[in-house]
Amino acid sequence: MPSQSKLLPVPMSSPVGLPTNGLERSVALDPSTDAIQNSSGDARRGQKRARKSQAFTCSWNDCRRVFGKLEHLQRHQRSHAGDVRYECPICKKRFVRSDVMARHTAIHEQESIVNKPRKVSCISCATLKVRCDSQPGSSCTRCQNSKLACTYKNLKRAPLSSREPSTSGTSSVSPAALDSVATSNFQAPVDNAASQIDYGLTPPALNINSSGQTNAAYQTVDDSFTAFSPLPVSYDFSNLPLESLYGFVMDSSDSYLGWGMDSTELDHMNALNTHAPNSPPANWFPTNPFDSAGFIIQEPEYSRDPVSAAPVPSHSSARDSQPADSPWPHVYKPNTADSQLNLPSVSQRSRPTLSGTHFDRVGDSTREAMLSLISISHQSHWPVVDVAAFPSTQTLTVCINLYFQHFHETLPILRRSTFRIAETAPVLLLAMAAIGAMYSRDGLAGLAVAMNELTRRSISFMRESDRRVMFDTSIIKAWLLQSMFGLFCGSRMLYQHAEISRGGLVTAARRMHLLRPSLSFVEEIERRRVTATPEELRQACADDEERRRLGWGIYLYDMQISCLLNIAPLFSVGDVNMPLPSSEEIWNAPTISTSFESELVQSNSSNFRVVMSSLISDGRLSQPLNPFGFSLVAHTLYRLCTDACEHHWITSEPWAPTDSQYRLAFSSNFKQNPQELLDQLSASCYSLSCMPNSLVVSVSALSHHGHIQFTWPGFLHNIKVAAGKSGTERSKADARLWLSTRISEDQRNARSILVHAGQLSALLMRFTFDAPSESVWIFDAALTFWAIIKFGIGLGGLSASQSRTIVTWSGSNEVDGWIQNGGPVSFQGIGDLAELSVSRVLSVFSERLENMPWGIADRFRHVLDQLDYYFTMSVAEQFKLNTGASIPSIGLGTWQAKPGEVGKAVLHALKSGYKHLDCALIYQNEKEVGDAIKSSGVPRKDIFITSKVWNTHQNCVAEGLKQSLEALQTEYLDLYLIHWPVRLVPNETSALFPTNEDGSRSVDSSWNQQDTWRQMEEVYKSGKVKAIGVSNWSIPYLEHLEKSWTVVPAVNQVELHPYNPQHQLKKWCEDRGILLQAYCPLGSTSSPLLTDPQIVDMAAKYNVTPATILISYQINRGCIVLPKSVTPSRIEENHQAIHIAGEDMDILESMAANGKQQRVNTPLWGHDLGFDDWYGPGNKNAPKK
Repeated sequence: MPSQSKLLPVPMSSPVGLPTNGLERSVALDPSTDAIQNSSGDARRGQKRARKSQAFTCSWNDCRRVFGKLEHLQRHQRSHAGDVRYECPICKKRFVRSDVMARHTAIHEQESIVNKPRKVSCISCATLKVRCDSQPGSSCTRCQNSKLACTYKNLKRAPLSSREPSTSGTSSVSPAALDSVATSNFQAPVDNAASQIDYGLTPPALNINSSGQTNAAYQTVDDSFTAFSPLPVSYDFSNLPLESLYGFVMDSSDSYLGWGMDSTELDHMNALNTHAPNSPPANWFPTNPFDSAGFIIQEPEYSRDPVSAAPVPSHSSARDSQPADSPWPHVYKPNTADSQLNLPSVSQRSRPTLSGTHFDRVGDSTREAMLSLISISHQSHWPVVDVAAFPSTQTLTVCINLYFQHFHETLPILRRSTFRIAETAPVLLLAMAAIGAMYSRDGLAGLAVAMNELTRRSISFMRESDRRVMFDTSIIKAWLLQSMFGLFCGSRMLYQHAEISRGGLVTAARRMHLLRPSLSFVEEIERRRVTATPEELRQACADDEERRRLGWGIYLYDMQISCLLNIAPLFSVGDVNMPLPSSEEIWNAPTISTSFESELVQSNSSNFRVVMSSLISDGRLSQPLNPFGFSLVAHTLYRLCTDACEHHWITSEPWAPTDSQYRLAFSSNFKQNPQELLDQLSASCYSLSCMPNSLVVSVSALSHHGHIQFTWPGFLHNIKVAAGKSGTERSKADARLWLSTRISEDQRNARSILVHAGQLSALLMRFTFDAPSESVWIFDAALTFWAIIKFGIGLGGLSASQSRTIVTWSGSNEVDGWIQNGGPVSFQGIGDLAELSVSRVLSVFSERLENMPWGIADRFRHVLDQLDYYFTMSVAEQFKLNTGASIPSIGLGTWQAKPGEVGKAVLHALKSGYKHLDCALIYQNEKEVGDAIKSSGVPRKDIFITSKVWNTHQNCVAEGLKQSLEALQTEYLDLYLIHWPVRLVPNETSALFPTNEDGSRSVDSSWNQQDTWRQMEEVYKSGKVKAIGVSNWSIPYLEHLEKSWTVVPAVNQVELHPYNPQHQLKKWCEDRGILLQAYCPLGSTSSPLLTDPQIVDMAAKYNVTPATILISYQINRGCIVLPKSVTPSRIEENHQAIHIAGEDMDILESMAANGKQQRVNTPLWGHDLGFDDWYGPGNKNAPKK
């Protein structure tokens, strides 16, 4: 038999929190091996007698209560751990067992009959549920022995304070009282409580209670944390019962069903041996320094009188009808501040219990690193702020007035008529002052950012230091204002914090049931009183409206982030089930206006779900909306479009132009198109009787912005990638190609998008309210104009006979006609489209952004300025053909590539980002090129393919085209060229290179090249080629062709490099809209170009290779370049281009004129083809005739 001494747990010193005798109890519960092996009946009977005589003693400090059963001890210790789930509805005292609470409630009923005075215990004894031998005014024996302050609850019911949400329920305590309590409660106080509460932000109207007996400060975590108690090297929790960690016996079904733990267990602080969130442990008192500073603003409580029926608690934590002891894991309702965190004492092991061949052990250095982290994290987060420059009272007053003048209507969550500075939480005032300072023209913008950061730190500190703060309405309001400021102020750090805080705000709105059905103040007061005065009903209704508006403010903030920044929202539309905000006139009516107050009580705003259902089903509003309601509904409709647009990224449906302005697909349950509803909602705003404000304007702005965003899903995203917001060089090039393709293939919708961008710009110029969102809308309009002008061509049309269309902030039939047909157009505040350049557009919008108050506008302005500079200083990634199509500026040449090599080269080029391949029938490798394209997996539409009709097919161009299409395995060519202005007559010597008997080329000198071009125009009209051009044509040959062409050649491909720049030919072609393509840009293998000293020195200057200089030279002068290589590294290198300064371009342009003129490719056609340098400068080496 095990010794009896093992059955009694040895008392251990325990910090305030959970018991520490888990290991000893586990020993008591585990019989020795000998006892288990003894199977005789005598042994079993002896064990039974031993268990009957066994006693279990509570090991908590100064408790020592003895129990006969282990489960009784465990239940008792749950009270020490704060696991008291049952609360008396009358006196709010909490109990471990429901039957004990029922007996306690019965005592209340007896007291009401016999009026027997109730014995009062001090807080310490009452919390531990032990008998107190003293009375108020004296100290009990237990507190004297423990050297603790013996304090009693104030049983006198204080009169109700003002029921205004900003002031009701505010606790107050004197710093002196806090200091005395904190000092007396602890033998070694962690910090001076008085120093913790003096924030200098106490509202002057707060009434400080000098007695200090009813409120005492919580002890906070030691800021210094300079010394550690010696901690053992390793831990072993294998024998520690879970109930000793969490204060209750776990139900195995919890883990099986996936919940794992009770709601109290989810509190990590509780798991680390702190008190439970709903009941403070012994010697801890429910007062926090935030109370005295006016930070904790509780919601109004209209009555605490008991009722005969089931009482309805009036505390804000019960508004969702979920009690604090609910088993649901998401219910977390702290009602006390955080306490000192103490680690539980455990039996340390010298050797880990786990063993294995490759078991990795924690070393001393690792453990010390953990301790260092703990030490650092428990020190002050931020350096002390020098408040010498903190704004004066006059400056703060001005800032708060600016808040109401400029920002309040943008987010109407405060009731202006009842707002009083002296009665408002300081942290909320600080957030408001920061926003107001942003609108000041007196240089307070820098101060605004600093004050907002102080607000953010204060909120962060309070939320970490007092768990009640996370559900306090004043703190949530301040947090919302601070986050919105951070999003638009221009600070990158605060911008990131704003994104992060959005999750906390949405979570708070959900947990507080701000937008879900809950116990309203009106319902509460009606259920608690037989009759309620009109004044009480009016106030309760105002409080309900203020709670709802806070929820709607968070909802609007979440939707704005989604709509403006294209970030997925966190709020679920289906989760919202509350009335929309009431009328602004009623909400902001003065308190003396009884009629307005009556309307507020009687107003019955439409439920959000009802409004949305009516819109989606019938396309109509169930009742008129106020501006706040209009904006909320508009943002929701826009959000539904955003959700539908997301399907674009995961579906593989081919894109095709359409005449419909509503491209998005919605669920079949949607009888009406949300984007079309948004347009109708915008039109209805023009007929509102109220004056336009920022909320009304936001509806029309969202309508225009929706057409920019959703006409081509991904349009704005690709613009921002093309502008350099994010992505690799390859993704930027892909985005620019995407934009060029969309604009050229769907010019009608390109004009529609441009019109809506112009109308959005004009709208915000006509109705300027300096709302933060205006900066984003103007920036997106600027990017839209930039992209369409940069990557589009011919949108306005060339007809001078058409009347000019003027785009203003409102629509018209003329504007609709321009969208359909094009023509001359002018945009209000921007200019004539035909005269708009990229630099001009960016300059106009940059000036607009410069005059906006919010810092993010300045950020956007710098983006536009940098964009202008970048595209001025960078090289073009593609050029525009005179057909309107785009052609990549760099293509891979396939001439002279050996069989077996060209396919690998093409495959590597496509994987490296090439989008342009230059082929020809005469190269005799088009079949291999086609196979490589097919195996690359790159869509055909993303590759620009050029081929050329060979000389032997000039009398049958269609037949030559057919051979190339079959070899390349494609249905069309992007560009088809006449390879040489020479016709060869096939004969028995060769099908491609026929010769005469004397060995000369079989040239048909009588052939008229106009006949070849006429056939080229026919295949162009057939659609099998998207553009046509020529190759190796001189000015005289082009002048002859010009006499009969009906389609101007798009391209002339010729030999171009610094030794053969062909300046005159380039000028002639440019005047007629013909682009030059450069083959042999690096010369030949024997060319001195790559070793030319001037080029080598220039390459060193730019830190690139000579090849990059030669390729970049052509693009900088506006020519397409076609370098050829089969080496993977050179293929990649040849795809790079840089901007070359003007003085260096002059050097390259003058090399030929300075004596270096030289051609690489001069086939023996028998004459110079009209080039005056075919046989050297001036054709000095021409053969004698």
